[in-house]
Amino acid sequence: MNTTLPLGNLKTPQLACQAPPHIYPGQKIGSSYIIKGKIAEGGMGVVYKAFDEQGNPAAVKIAVFGTEWFKREQEILRRLEGNPHVPQLLEVPVTNNNYYVMQFIDGITLHDEIEINGKISLPKAMDLMAQICFGLKLAAEKNICHRDIKPENIMLTNEGKSFIIDFGIGKIGNSNGGNYGTALFSSPQQMKGEPTGHRDDIYSLGVVFYCMLSGHSQPFICANNDDALYIEKTTTDLPPIKIKFPTLKDRVNSMLKKMLAVSREERCQTYEEILEAIEEIKGEIKKLEEQEQAIRKASIIATLREKKRDT
Repeated sequence: MNTTLPLGNLKTPQLACQAPPHIYPGQKIGSSYIIKGKIAEGGMGVVYKAFDEQGNPAAVKIAVFGTEWFKREQEILRRLEGNPHVPQLLEVPVTNNNYYVMQFIDGITLHDEIEINGKISLPKAMDLMAQICFGLKLAAEKNICHRDIKPENIMLTNEGKSFIIDFGIGKIGNSNGGNYGTALFSSPQQMKGEPTGHRDDIYSLGVVFYCMLSGHSQPFICANNDDALYIEKTTTDLPPIKIKFPTLKDRVNSMLKKMLAVSREERCQTYEEILEAIEEIKGEIKKLEEQEQAIRKASIIATLREKKRDT
């Protein structure tokens, strides 16, 4: 009897069972997935790479800490079906909820990209921000808040596409609060345990944006002390970002400052607002790059003419 349901017929599991005590290469999971090896591990689950019978890669996530959080993550991913910046569910169990199968993302985390290559150029950062922001916008439209947006939870592919991963502590609908998330990237309200919403994800995205442009994965001085970190976030602005295009420096830093506003009321209110600012900046970048290209071309032509006169 098939104990799994394909995408499109997903249901909330009715029963719970413990995760298999040992997962090993070659083990069969679900309807047809063969485990290849472990690729990631977190507080809520372990992710393995697997292949189906046709040789297509997939990611299998197995619960290691209870099942209530895991059930909610499954439901969140089910509701985010079709979101181009969230891994898609491929299979969930019918009679237990200790694992699920999702789209395999071949790439590295944004955190690793920053650690390896340092700061990200403004054009690339704006493109990534547009993708992540659009993915979060679609989630917000489904009343879903991630609550743990950080570079480690953003995957980048070689083709330049980004994916938001790990909705393990995400929420659907209203939240009663609780100190969830990663303090370094959490809004001041989230750090205090207040009810969270999309404006808290916007704050976290602002910190991620700052990490991209600064090349620092820990931009705050008091990163290792939550109390001191809260005071720093609520009393001190991060240093302005230095970028290649001086004429865009104020606009980019203004966008960052608004995303990182201490007060939710002064913060960017919607993802549409951020996306509009991104498109405006991308348009200016294109104009400036075209101007630079024209200047270089004119310089080359002038040099060639000068050499011709000398011969």
